[in-house]
Amino acid sequence: MSAQETTALLGYGGTPRILETPPTPRRSFFEAQESSHHSSKFPEPPKGISVFTAICYVLGVFGVMPVVALPGAIVYCGWPGFLIAGLLLLTEAYTATLLGRSWLLLEVFWPREAAAQRRYPYPALAEKAGGPFLRKVVSCILDIAIFGAAVPFMLLAAETLQSLVARLAGLDFSFCYWLLITTFFLTPLLWYGTPKDLGLVTWLGAGSVVVVSLLTIISLALDAPATAPSAPDSTPSWTAIAYCFGAVAFQFDIHPMILTVQSDMREKSRLPVAVIVAFIMAATAFGSVSVVAFTLYGDTVKTNILNNLSGGPLLYANMAIVALQMLLCLVLGINTLFQDLENTLQIPDSFGWRRICLRTLVMLAILFVCESIPHFGVAIELVGGFLVTPFIFIFPPIFHILIKKKASGRVDVKDLVLASNVVTIGLVGSYAATSESFLQVFQLTDFAPPCYINLTAATSSVRQESAGFQKED
Repeated sequence: MSAQETTALLGYGGTPRILETPPTPRRSFFEAQESSHHSSKFPEPPKGISVFTAICYVLGVFGVMPVVALPGAIVYCGWPGFLIAGLLLLTEAYTATLLGRSWLLLEVFWPREAAAQRRYPYPALAEKAGGPFLRKVVSCILDIAIFGAAVPFMLLAAETLQSLVARLAGLDFSFCYWLLITTFFLTPLLWYGTPKDLGLVTWLGAGSVVVVSLLTIISLALDAPATAPSAPDSTPSWTAIAYCFGAVAFQFDIHPMILTVQSDMREKSRLPVAVIVAFIMAATAFGSVSVVAFTLYGDTVKTNILNNLSGGPLLYANMAIVALQMLLCLVLGINTLFQDLENTLQIPDSFGWRRICLRTLVMLAILFVCESIPHFGVAIELVGGFLVTPFIFIFPPIFHILIKKKASGRVDVKDLVLASNVVTIGLVGSYAATSESFLQVFQLTDFAPPCYINLTAATSSVRQESAGFQKED
């Protein structure tokens, strides 16, 4: 990285406080015999993924869940829901770029640490910012958050497959069985490594986001009711704001995975470009669906927007793509959890039987949780409000300030002001979403039993939960 790039990274000129010079690797006898013109004549091709592939990966991590779930969360808040979602999206994009800048600081000023910690970058930033204890805390919360986020994706994919097969073939095959089927076919994909090893999954994930958004907009327009429903309330309740915060935070959380993408990029300094472009594309696609749903369906929008649509080839194709993309999103998102566990257990960073065993056991654990707790609606709000919030609104600005201070010896007032505002948004939103989700758990009178205890009741509960919101009077 040049002096100009380093200055831009720090935000001001001057001599950095700490600069670790990486040791020059010792050359072997055979390397010493080669003349320099050979290496210049045959340069090694650049390794890693391109910016465009990184954009596709981010879109794939977003997935299609915002297409089917975001309109309901926004309509639940009325038109202020668009303002809330817009504010949260801007904040999440900003904090994602902060993480990328923090990792670049680590690579520039502590290159040996960055090289050794490449497979688990988020805990590495925590250790540089606050020491080994903070690293352990962040690693534990991160693993729990990613594990918990995988559960609703599996449940929603299984529910969509159940509904699709029931509509097409008239076969009411319980989603509890679909959980077994999807786990069986999905697990082999998870035996591979990082985003650069999952090129096809990345492209399919990004492409499905675009296709599902277009199909949903067309279907909403074709199935629009003849009489316009009443407009949603313009004054959202505390419950509605809490749900919207948790839903947006959960559905647009790329922070645990974004550093893995950056470590695989050829030009790591261009991560902000990939993040900004991906967020603009996502806001355009998901926002368009939400505007159409808000305008045409009003307060009749359901938790899952696909439940507002009548049957037909367009809907069936859409549902099939949604189910597939949710599973692909899980494949892309859970990779960070695997890398951290493999580092803890000292499993080599290569394809082998130990990796296969570990990742298979993790998937079986996720399957057990899904079969045990088929009530995923509250889980989405809880994961988004409690587990995901620190990685979006709290850790990124704090890590950036502390690491930047260690690298330069100073802190900008601008960074402190922005960080305090972002952390405040995170704390208030996290409290609202977490407290509301716990209240919903305690108020559930018909909590679904595990699939392995009462298959019929578990299936019925998920159907009722996807029907719509319980509006407050």
